[in-house]
Amino acid sequence: MSETMLAVEITEPGGPDVLKTTSRPRPAPRADEVVIVWPGPG
Repeated sequence: MSETMLAVEITEPGGPDVLKTTSRPRPAPRADEVVIVWPGPG
């Protein structure tokens, strides 16, 4: 699994034009959590 993931950020109020795609570090699960890998839309 990659060390980063794609995320959509909302940086200001507005419509869909304020949504920005960014790369973020992938969070690590805690001892009482699980990771669910979702292939994406479709």
